[in-house]
Parts: sequence; C-alpha cells; structure tokens
Amino acid sequence: MKQFSRNKFLKLGIRLSTLFLISSKLGSCSRVPYSDKNLNYLTEDQYNNIQILTEVFLEGFPIDQIDLGVEMDKFFYKKAGGSVQFDEVIMDVPDLFSSPIFGILIDRNPIPVAFMNSEDRVSRIKQWKNSESEFSRSMYRFLNEFTVFLISGSKRILEIMEYKV
Repeated sequence: MKQFSRNKFLKLGIRLSTLFLISSKLGSCSRVPYSDKNLNYLTEDQYNNIQILTEVFLEGFPIDQIDLGVEMDKFFYKKAGGSVQFDEVIMDVPDLFSSPIFGILIDRNPIPVAFMNSEDRVSRIKQWKNSESEFSRSMYRFLNEFTVFLISGSKRILEIMEYKV
C-alpha cells in the first residue's frame, strides 16, 4: 500500500474540503475583495473565517492590534508574489472553516466551524490538539503554526522587537 507524506495528506484534505465548498457555492461564489478592510485578495467570508484563528490561538495575546485577515492579505500580495503552488494551499485555508467535508474529515462533525458560535468553535478546534486522529492533531498544529507565521510579519510585532521596518 502506498503511503502519503504528511504534507500530501494535508494538501489532499484541504483540497477535498475546498472542492466541496466551491461546489456547494457555485452559483453565488464571488472573488470580490473585502472592501471594508481595504483588502486586495481575501473575500469577506475568507476574512471572517481567518479571524477564527484569532479566537483560538491568540486568546490572551498581549498585542490586540493584529488582524490576521489583513496580515494574510498583505503577505499574499507583498511577499509571496502570487506563486501558483502557494495559492493552491494557502488561499484555501480560510475556506476550510466553511466546509462540511472538512468537518467530517477532521472530527466527524458535518457542521462547518464557521457556522458555530464563538465559544463552540474555539472548544471544537482546541479538541483537535489531543484528538486520537493524527489528521486532527496535524491540522491543529498546522493552524497554530500558520497563525504564528501570519503574526510574525506584522508591522506591530516587528516594532515591538525593535526591528527596523
């Protein structure tokens, strides 16, 4: 039996979840950037979904001026240069939280994380950390590392570290 690497397994899970999400929204799917936040790429749904990471991983974080949606949008346009391979994986992350397939894959719950109230979704995602499922634990670690990755480029963090911006 052929084994998948962890990276391929995560990519496959993300792509399957995104495929279901896209197919369920075909008629109403728009790629209009969220103008209220002056974003270049993220839609309003993607912006709101990426804020879920703030609820889970930045609770109690001493710097409250960090907006992960804005940081993701800035990173994508200014640093990543729109690489196709990068697009395929990174830009699908916010859509995971709206996908019933993702919920079924990760914890057998078809209710999308984005449709839950804040307290329930934080509790649900934190349960992935100690889940019996390797996929759930890996996804929790990935989302945690992704959050750290996004805040590491924040101008506010760089200023605190006295790094010349």
